[in-house]
Order: sequence, then structure tokens, then C-alpha cells
Amino acid sequence: MKNILRILLLLAVGVVRVYSSVPAAPYVYVVTNSASSHLFVMLTDDATHGRFGPAGKCYKIGADGKFVEIWNVSGWYSYPGSVYLSGSGEVLARVMCINHPVSDVGKMESLVFYKHGSPLKTFLVKDIINPEKVRVSPFLDEYEIVNYYSEFAPVMIEGSKVPDNKRTPNVLRAIERRGADSQFFLIRNRELEWLIFDMIDGSLIDRGLELDEKKN
Repeated sequence: MKNILRILLLLAVGVVRVYSSVPAAPYVYVVTNSASSHLFVMLTDDATHGRFGPAGKCYKIGADGKFVEIWNVSGWYSYPGSVYLSGSGEVLARVMCINHPVSDVGKMESLVFYKHGSPLKTFLVKDIINPEKVRVSPFLDEYEIVNYYSEFAPVMIEGSKVPDNKRTPNVLRAIERRGADSQFFLIRNRELEWLIFDMIDGSLIDRGLELDEKKN
């Protein structure tokens, strides 16, 4: 009986490993901004009929409810939870997923900001986290760089709602310069170091450790 249970357990682990290493098929989805004034549609290669591969389109929602395309991107696809649209609808933040093996993961792109569909600012893995701290996820066949767990997941945040423990002099100056209603992009890497980015120019404002949180 014990041998049977052991075999079943090994088979179950094998199934989990197989399915965790196979990415889900891309599908079309929509991301809206906080004001619900703009939306970004992520399109698959099939949705564009193979004309220019996967693509994305940003639309402005008019007072009459009509959609007006204002910019687009092409040549890449990201799954839900990896793209974030600014309140103005002008800037898109894309968190990259990196599958292994990679000879030098530190030089891979990890976070890219786009403005009106054109690259605005690019950050490599080594800009986000010490490459020596990077590891392959036990659940997904990719490197763990940006933290996606519950309250540590990436988030768009208004200046007035930046937590007190992240209101460093640099962050306060950015809030004063941009305004309390301006949006910032907050992420944590897998070491639970937080990073705050300006959603107007994509620049890194400041970073620090989550001293009041436990690392997972």
C-alpha cells in the first residue's frame, strides 16, 4: 500500500512539473486605467490574423461611449497582470517574464515603459534585483524577479496613497513635483525590496527594503 501511495505521489509531482513548465496559450484581454477613461487591448497573433504578430492597442473612451484608438504596440505579448496603464492613458508599464535557461539573466530586460506606443524607459534584471539573488520559480518555468504574491504584487498608486514607510525624501519630492493625484508604479522584487517609478517619464524614483514586512 505504501509503495502504491509513493508511486501516485511521484506521478502527481510529475504532472505538476509538466503543466507548470507549459505556458498557457495567449488570449485576448483588456486592461483599463484607474479613471476608466482609457483601455488597453492585448491581442494575440491569431487576433491580428498574423499580419504583424501579437500587438496591443490603447483606446480613449469618449463621453459618447465610443472608442478612439490613440496608440498601439506590436511584436510582443504579455499575460494579464504584466501590463499596467497610466491614468492619463499615455504610458504603459510592462513587467517582463524571463524563461530559463539564460546565460546572463542580469542583462535581460525586466521592466519596460512605453509612451504613446514607443519605448520610453527600459530596466534590466540587474537594475531591479541582484542577479545572484534570482532563482527559478518552483511553480513556473521562469525566473522570479518581481514579486506577485498578494499584497506585494505590482500596483499603480496615487501620490497621496503612497505608504508612509515609502515616503522618502526622493518620493516626497516626486509627489510634490507631479502632484498628489499623479500616479506612480510600485513593485517589489523577490527579495521584497520596493521600487517606485514615475509613470510620466518611467524613471526610478527610489527604492528600499520592506523593513516592516517578512520576506517569503
